[in-house]
Amino acid sequence: MGEAHYQQNSATLRKNQHQTYCLQINLQHSRSATYNMMKIIEKEEPDLIFVQEPYEYQNKPVGIG
Repeated sequence: MGEAHYQQNSATLRKNQHQTYCLQINLQHSRSATYNMMKIIEKEEPDLIFVQEPYEYQNKPVGIG
């Protein structure tokens, strides 16, 4: 399934259904995974996000606004 097909189906589902869109991700303490997750959140606009193993600096999560 191509990227455009996925985007179209995702948008169609969001418009036609009254469901909660959730994102679950394990970042494995990765800075680049955190950056990519933020891009996905900006694009997809999930209602609820479950994050495991966030990137940390001095025991504080970093990169998640």
